[in-house]
Order: sequence, then structure tokens, then C-alpha cells
Amino acid sequence: MLTRTRARELIEGSHEAWRRGDLEWLLAQYADDMEYWCNAGDPSGGPVEIKGKAAFGETLAAVLRTTHCISHILSFDFDGVRGRTKAHYRLERRGTPVVLEGKYRQVISYKAGLISRLEEYHDAGRLTAFWQLTSGDAQPKLAVWDAERPGGKPPRS
Repeated sequence: MLTRTRARELIEGSHEAWRRGDLEWLLAQYADDMEYWCNAGDPSGGPVEIKGKAAFGETLAAVLRTTHCISHILSFDFDGVRGRTKAHYRLERRGTPVVLEGKYRQVISYKAGLISRLEEYHDAGRLTAFWQLTSGDAQPKLAVWDAERPGGKPPRS
């Protein structure tokens, strides 16, 4: 059975690795068949869904190539099955003066002592505006992977 302490260590380890840009350590906190869902960021204007640790890692690598990212947990709750956080983040697009700071919520599911599903709830309008301002051309780009990936879609398994 997963303890509250271990559940918190997993998500805190993920945030710490994100701050350092250490994808290997970050991904070590996740199950191979993990799922990621975010309410904002898909180029179509909808939510982002990524299935699998490899696809998640590719997407995060694209973000880190263009954006300095900092996040830390403000609060953590665990009901024995799911964790819930409130977190603070700061995104700084490399080579631009554009910065986005804010708070968001996470819902974390666990399986076999690892994170199996991560759901994030951001201020969709602010996050969309950040990616549009930093896309590098006049076409609206709602996520960093638009500029980084052919076809403008995040990887899916």
C-alpha cells in the first residue's frame, strides 16, 4: 500500500526534476503506461492527452528546449488512492521577455508505487496566450510542441 509520504515524494521528485531539467529523474517517477491529461494546450484549443512514458518524455523535452520551467508544490493531499496538489509555476520562454506565472492543480493516480496518471488544471486562457505570444510567427500556436514537432501535435501512443 502506498503511503502518503511516498505519494508526496513521487510528485515532489517530479517537480524537483522539472526545475533542474532532469527528464531522466522526472520520468523515473512514472509508470511506463502512464497517462497525462491537461485541460489546456492542444493546438485545436482542447485538452492535451498523452499516453505512455516515452511520449510524455518527448513532449517534455520539446518544452524544455524552448522554455525554462519552474514549479513547486504549495499543498498536497492524499486519500489513500489519489493525490491532489496545488502548485505554483513560472514559464520563461528562452530568448524572449515573455514570462507566465501562476498556480494550477494536479490530480495524481498511482499504480505499483509509481505515478500512473497525472491530470493538470491550468488557467487555460493565460496558458494559451503564453504559447501564442512565444510561437515565433503570426499563426496561433497553442502549445510549445507546435514549433517543435511536425504537424503540431503532441506525441501519442
